[in-house]
Amino acid sequence: MSRKIQHDRLRGELAYRGVTITDALDMQGISDYFEPSDAVIKVFQADVDIALMPVEFRTAADAHRLSDLIDRLVAAVNSGLIDRKELDRSVSRIVLMKLRHGITPQGNDKPAPDRSVIGSPEHRAIERSIAQQAITLLRNQDGTLPLRAPLKAIFILTPWAEQAQAMRRRFVELGDQDVTSAALSTTSWSAQKSAIDAAQIVILGTQSSGITSVRHDDPPQEDELADTVISPRLLATPPASDAQRLRDAMEYAKARHKTVIHLTMRTPYDVTAFDDIADATLASYSYTGSASAPNDTAMTAVVDVILGVDSPIGRLPVAIYTQNPDGTAGALRYPRGFGLRY
Repeated sequence: MSRKIQHDRLRGELAYRGVTITDALDMQGISDYFEPSDAVIKVFQADVDIALMPVEFRTAADAHRLSDLIDRLVAAVNSGLIDRKELDRSVSRIVLMKLRHGITPQGNDKPAPDRSVIGSPEHRAIERSIAQQAITLLRNQDGTLPLRAPLKAIFILTPWAEQAQAMRRRFVELGDQDVTSAALSTTSWSAQKSAIDAAQIVILGTQSSGITSVRHDDPPQEDELADTVISPRLLATPPASDAQRLRDAMEYAKARHKTVIHLTMRTPYDVTAFDDIADATLASYSYTGSASAPNDTAMTAVVDVILGVDSPIGRLPVAIYTQNPDGTAGALRYPRGFGLRY
C-alpha cells in the first residue's frame, strides 16, 4: 500500500518494469483494518498491478462479493480516485507477462499451455503422495492409533463443515458407517455435547496460525464422573474463541471417557494447547476440505493414517515450544524433525 515503496522506489529508482502482486489481502493484517474495496484501491494507488485474494468467498452464494468489489473499483477509476493511465500501464505489464509465458496464444510463438494436464491423474497421485508423507504423529498415548476394527462410533468436529465431511466420507469409503460430523461454527454447545455423548471416539480439528492460548480446567474427580456431573464451566456456553470451544469440547469428551484425537490442520504450534489431554495428535499442515472430491486430499490422508491404511512418516519442519504467561517462548516441547511411527 506504500506508494513511496511501490512506485517511487521500485518503479522509479530501481526501474523495475515487471508485474507486482500483493500478498493475500484477506489476511488479518489487512482485513482487520481496511474494507476490501478500500484495501484494493490503496494497492492500486500505490501502483501495484495485481491484488491477490481481495475478498473471501467459499460458496457460489458468495460470488457477488467479487462483482460488488469490481463495481466499487470501476467507480473509483471513473471518479479519478484510481489513476486510469497507471491502471492501463498495469494492464500492459500483465498482458506482456502472459504473452512471454504463453498464457495466451496471441502474439507469441510459444504454444499455449495444455490445461488438460492440470489436475490429471498423474498430478493427483503426486498430490496424494505429498499429503500422505506430510502427516506427522506427535502424540500416541498407549497406542491409541491406529484405530482397530471393529470401530466404535466416531464424531468429528472441525471449524468448517467441509473438513469434517471430507474425513467422514473417507471413513465411510473404508467401511466405517457409524461416523457423524459437525462444524464448530454452526453447531451449538448442546448439540456438540449430544454428539460427543453418542460417540466413543471424538476427533477434533484445529486450524490456528500460531501458538494458541486456552484455559485449562482441572481434571474431573472420579465421584463427579460416577454421577455424570461435569465441571460447571463445561455445562455453560463455551467462549467465542474457536480454540477455546474446541478445548472445552475436548475436556467434555475426556470427562466422558471418550478417546480423543486432536488434528492440528494448519501450523502445528497449537498442539501445546491440547496435548495434555488428547490421546493422540496428528498434524496435517493443511486445513483444506470440500463437500465433494477431489479437493480433500489432506483430510483423506489423515483418515488413512488414523485407520492404519498408511503409516505416519512426516516429521516436524519446526521446533515447537510452550508459551510463557508473558507470551515469550518457554520450554522446548517438540524438536524439529520429531515424528512418531507405528
